[in-house]
Amino acid sequence: MRKLVFSFLLFSLFLMGCGPEKLSDIQKPGLNHLVFLDLKEGLSQAQRDSLFASINKLESLVGKESFTIGLKAKTADPRMLNADLVIQTIHKDTQALKDYQKQPIHLQVIQETKSFLSGPPALFDYWEKD
Repeated sequence: MRKLVFSFLLFSLFLMGCGPEKLSDIQKPGLNHLVFLDLKEGLSQAQRDSLFASINKLESLVGKESFTIGLKAKTADPRMLNADLVIQTIHKDTQALKDYQKQPIHLQVIQETKSFLSGPPALFDYWEKD
């Protein structure tokens, strides 16, 4: 029994030594990357279809846990952001997001969608909270 307890203590000390050196080194999974797009007024249905076809290419990229496109809900809430749609991707960590953003298809989508936007996208990145 003593050997078992001693072995457990040694193993526990070993595990404690393998962890991060400080609490700030710990990053939780779930880096959310939100991209808000404000579309130009008067886009034709063909232009909208082209825009969404381009954005949907992002779904095939590696380095993300999930991918969602959302259209603005017409709730008449005066606090609503001035954006027509949002793209949300979730990544394991900051490096995964950076790698995702460097992929040629991501860069291509940025170029393909510029002509449909009334201005530059707004971004918001955040870590999920437990």
